[in-house]
Amino acid sequence: PSQIFPDQINWYKNVSNSITEQYGKIIPSIAFFHIPLPESMKAWNEVECIGSKNESVVCQDLDLGTFDAFVSQGDIKMTVSGHNHKNDYCCPIQGIYVCYAR
Repeated sequence: PSQIFPDQINWYKNVSNSITEQYGKIIPSIAFFHIPLPESMKAWNEVECIGSKNESVVCQDLDLGTFDAFVSQGDIKMTVSGHNHKNDYCCPIQGIYVCYAR
């Protein structure tokens, strides 16, 4: 599959809520996944980024709300993905650094 599915998003939200409840506060976290979210392309085109984009961004096929879930939960401070091995950049968007790594 080339996207993160709703059941995976729900799993993330449940774990995030459990960790917040366990520690009594939001714990800053990083999300790693192979194929970047559509926000990786949007961020490169819309905000000032650090790094280089040396090939097209091939992102997940569908936007099923993963990034929105990260924003609403408030714990994810950075996403890191790969997939296109000539891109190396980070862009701040809605309080989250969206990063591509080789």
